[in-house]
Amino acid sequence: MSCHDDLLAALTVRPVVRPGLLCDAATLHGLRGRHLGHDRRARLAARIVAEAEAMAALPLPTRAMEGIRLLDVSRCVVRRVLTLAWAWVLTGEHGHGRLAVGIMRAAAGFDDWNPSHFLDVAEMATALALGLDLLHGQLAADDVAVIQTALIEHALRPGLEDAWWVRGHNNWNQVCHGGLVLAALAVRDCAPDLAQATIAQALACTSSGLAAYAPDGVYPEGPVYWEYGTTYTVLTSIALAAALGTDGGLSAAPGFAASADFMVQAQAPSGLLFNFSDGGRGDATSVNPPLFWFAQQYRRPELVSRQMAPLDRLLAGPVQVAGRDPRFLPLLLLWLTDDERPVDLPRSWQGDGVNPVAMHRSAWHQQASWVGIKGGSPSAPHGHMDAGAVIVEMAGQRWIEDLGADDYHSLEQAGIHIWDGAPGGQRWSVLRHHNRAHATLTVDDQGQVVTARAAIVRHGDGKGGRFTILDLSAIYAGQLDQARRGVRLEPDGRVIIRDEFCAPVGHTITAGLPTMATVMAVDARCLRLCQQGVEVCLHIDEPVEAAWQVGDLQPARSCEQANDGLSRCVVSLPSTGERQAIQVSIQVAQTEPSRCVPLDAW
Repeated sequence: MSCHDDLLAALTVRPVVRPGLLCDAATLHGLRGRHLGHDRRARLAARIVAEAEAMAALPLPTRAMEGIRLLDVSRCVVRRVLTLAWAWVLTGEHGHGRLAVGIMRAAAGFDDWNPSHFLDVAEMATALALGLDLLHGQLAADDVAVIQTALIEHALRPGLEDAWWVRGHNNWNQVCHGGLVLAALAVRDCAPDLAQATIAQALACTSSGLAAYAPDGVYPEGPVYWEYGTTYTVLTSIALAAALGTDGGLSAAPGFAASADFMVQAQAPSGLLFNFSDGGRGDATSVNPPLFWFAQQYRRPELVSRQMAPLDRLLAGPVQVAGRDPRFLPLLLLWLTDDERPVDLPRSWQGDGVNPVAMHRSAWHQQASWVGIKGGSPSAPHGHMDAGAVIVEMAGQRWIEDLGADDYHSLEQAGIHIWDGAPGGQRWSVLRHHNRAHATLTVDDQGQVVTARAAIVRHGDGKGGRFTILDLSAIYAGQLDQARRGVRLEPDGRVIIRDEFCAPVGHTITAGLPTMATVMAVDARCLRLCQQGVEVCLHIDEPVEAAWQVGDLQPARSCEQANDGLSRCVVSLPSTGERQAIQVSIQVAQTEPSRCVPLDAW
């Protein structure tokens, strides 16, 4: 008998305890009245109550599709149910609970939860399962029956049909199995066989999704998708451990615990994220709930030191209840730490995996210099042709950008098959997915080799500063005979980006750097970038005969997202058939070129 069989056997004899998916009744009782204090947890509780009160004016949810998705509706239901249920926990006011029940019954009455796009089902199941659990004692028998029936018919039965995500290798695996496990545990008293089959499937198949974290915690879909997938794995882990006494090894998956370090390192000094591939940058009030669980679970409060300022800004901001986020914010009531230990983490970090990345920073404060560089493959989940792409910050500003994802719905509505990522697929016709839109190389405006992968070949602290070197040769196979890119953060805070390559005669190699700054030419080799009253200088250090060209980066199709305010600063060289190099440096308040040191001497 396998360990999973032992767990499933335990499921049949362990009693159903409500509440119990996220915490027990004693924990919830201990939170009652916490919104009346003045510490951070009390301010968070007061914010939840204020949002719940404002939600009373919102209409009940309807089954309103956006293209192929019901996802925004599902996420809004998650936010509203969690907020209202927690407000009831905090205040004991039955109006909050009754409104949550009305929302759940409205969602239960949908014809279905759009199983063709199963994320929609998983998130809706999460809302109703957690609402059923948290509102225990507030629900009438008829409410329980309606909600459990919906979980069975709209989630668990379609969830056992064979689908690609069951053994998928991206966030769908984590989210879909997570929502189904919560639903199964919420109905196991009335549908024990179905609940057991669902949990058996999850225990057997979640390893496929969790493999993405190995070996070092780099989430190949980027920080935003780390938050999405990881939130659901955390919820699954908590719920299974509560029901079975163990999470079946989910939280012990290789690289899972280390992924919190990836997330902390991937938040640049400005607070924005290292938004490679289909990721978003975040903003000054972006709060990452699962990081608080990691800080609590592994007794590492330093993981959330830099989360406190954005949390405080969010709590001090106006109450806004339209939209789907921050839908998991109430969970911080369980995970928020009082230990505000300062960040004491390495200033250089690298992680291997599907999409290896490295990051260097001069210090752990907002004015520090920071550079991130990405290897990997366009074929990774949500991948772009962004191998070799860099992002640079210094003096509190982001100077070299990554544009992140285009709008999925707009592209799909225009008939573009953006999930066709095969070589020659339509995904690569979208500007933001092509290497010309990233801070990396292009050769004759060709795309990178979709099936190839760029690896980190050296990473360390040399005489000239902290550095990372990628081998890009396979990514440009058929275009360049060999190619390497290195980034170096020097002791004075300047950043060096150096490319060394060899190509047959007759080609044009371009190093492009997208920026949202105002660009002013000082001379042919020096640009001054300005934003928010800060200036940096962008130099061509090598070759001395090269000159900057500055243009925009607008897509040709109206269905693609405009890149207003963005400039693309480029250095282009004709190939000579010999080894060549392009070196660019970025520095504050200086105008002299940097030393040109071959990568082999770094």
